[in-house]
Amino acid sequence: ACIQGGNYCVSVSVDGGKSFAAPTAAIDCQGRARGGAQRVPRLGIDAKGRLTLTAFVVTDPAEHAARYPTGELHFVTSVDGAKTWTAPMRINEISKQAPEQLHALAVASDGDAHVAWLDLRDRKQPGQDLYYARIHDGKVEQNIKVAELVCECCAPGIAVARSGLVTVAWRAGGAKENRAIFVAHTSAGDVATFVAPEQLNSQPSNVAG
Repeated sequence: ACIQGGNYCVSVSVDGGKSFAAPTAAIDCQGRARGGAQRVPRLGIDAKGRLTLTAFVVTDPAEHAARYPTGELHFVTSVDGAKTWTAPMRINEISKQAPEQLHALAVASDGDAHVAWLDLRDRKQPGQDLYYARIHDGKVEQNIKVAELVCECCAPGIAVARSGLVTVAWRAGGAKENRAIFVAHTSAGDVATFVAPEQLNSQPSNVAG
């Protein structure tokens, strides 16, 4: 997955990576898609070969006048090896609240897609919170807040086990001399509930922000 010609594109290899077909547009952004550090499309595949791509798309034309346009997090899927794609569907429930455009995607073998992203919908003070949503049967389920005051410039991490357990990782934000890394996972059999987070690093990170 890549940004080419200002669109989100996917190029497929059927020979183990020796060669790739010409990229096809998964999301047509009319040549206006932009990227940056960690701000790129994410791609996953399930056991049946269905592809899921997530990316931020600017849907408000007025945003293009801004130096850093605010996009909305969308997903598309393909069942024919990236030849054709579904129409983009928005993941974040509240628009224009994810200006950092940092996110992570994990696709389970059963086809469920799990997405985590930075969001500030509940922020009355500076900072970012971490939100999560599952995409099941092509529909986005409720947005869930996983953590508050996370690092404003670090993309989260996400993984899903064969059992369905979802794990999310992030760096702490705020005015700290050492921004710790935290990890939390869902309760067994319940993707809507995350257990209390645990600190991953046992020694100071020496990263102040």
